[in-house]
Amino acid sequence: MIKRILLFAAALALAATPGVAQAQYANGNFVAVSDTTATPGQPITISGCCFAGEVVLAIAGRPLGTVTADNTGVFDATVTVPSDLAPGAYTITATGQNIDGSGQLVLSFPFTVVSPGAADTDRPGRGTGTLPRTGADAFPLAQGGLALVLVGAGAVFSVRNRRNANRPDDKVGVSS
Repeated sequence: MIKRILLFAAALALAATPGVAQAQYANGNFVAVSDTTATPGQPITISGCCFAGEVVLAIAGRPLGTVTADNTGVFDATVTVPSDLAPGAYTITATGQNIDGSGQLVLSFPFTVVSPGAADTDRPGRGTGTLPRTGADAFPLAQGGLALVLVGAGAVFSVRNRRNANRPDDKVGVSS
């Protein structure tokens, strides 16, 4: 019974884990963006895999910077969305040599720029306006707390059932 509860809790914890938006390609190649909707001047993190050496990052053909992939081909860079970029749909690209030596690798990811005062409809509840985001999303913490409460309740019921199973029956009206 405890194994089932622990397995259920682990599955719940995995389901509650937030992830970044990611585009997956053949051979494990990918590019990921920490925030798929941003305002001009906002920093974002771009990650990717399976590059050798230097990787050039760009949005709509405009350079965002370069980063060097590690010896496993993975890179992670924080860049700033250009402050003069008009709101709209764009593509972020990562260009470099493929780690397997097969030539140039170009990976892309769709990205949306919104005006600083526009409603953030992609992320409801995070507000509108020009103030920077502060704090964190508490939903994953609430999910984790709920998972822990469920595991604790399962453990309590399991222990109670064991105790009741091992307790001798009380016989009323029987004298010795």
